[in-house]
Amino acid sequence: TSLRRKIVILFLLLGLGFSAGSYLVLRVTVLPAFEEFEVESAELTMLRIGDALNSELETIEVFNIEYSARNQTHDVAMGLRPEDREENVDPDIWNSVNIVLMVYFDVDGEILYEYLKHPASDEILDIDYEFLDPLVRGSPLVTHYSVDSKIKAVVPTRSGVMQVTSNPILRSNRTGPIAGTILVGRFLYGDIIDKIAERSKAELSVVPLYNNKLPATIVSAAATLDSSGQDSMTLV
Repeated sequence: TSLRRKIVILFLLLGLGFSAGSYLVLRVTVLPAFEEFEVESAELTMLRIGDALNSELETIEVFNIEYSARNQTHDVAMGLRPEDREENVDPDIWNSVNIVLMVYFDVDGEILYEYLKHPASDEILDIDYEFLDPLVRGSPLVTHYSVDSKIKAVVPTRSGVMQVTSNPILRSNRTGPIAGTILVGRFLYGDIIDKIAERSKAELSVVPLYNNKLPATIVSAAATLDSSGQDSMTLV
């Protein structure tokens, strides 16, 4: 009986030693490698999401240029052909490609025409209320100082996050003088998010940072980011 007890104790000690050794091996070699793999996988996913978002922005920018680099638009913005203003306005075409924001500014930053529609309810929204940063002269989205200037950005609004592009109003041959700015955008919503998620092979949801339902870990991580003075706009 005494010998049997000693054998049991010996096996228990060996088992504990093996367990401790196995844990040490896992802790030192396997777990760090697994953590590194997860970090690398997350970084690659973020890169794919970034590429997909940028691709969507480039599509919006092409649409913007169709309007902003046009003699007719240039003349209207310069006040030369006010009777042609309505010919540059066609919400049905915009909506067909999920464009729900279209704003024409003159060179002084005054709004010549504005259109902003909620993607779900089709409600026409108030631009001054929706945008957290005022769309005024001097804003990166409103004022351009060069014919080569262009802005692509992700902007939170009160109704959701938007992808927007801002281009100077030029002549059809892309020359000046700059007559104003056209701001075009779409909400990151519904089918757009699904498309980006499918392209990036990731589960994706888009929530403004000011949303009070965000987990504390996300809020804390966001607080450590360098905003470079852009509290509510991310330039791309």
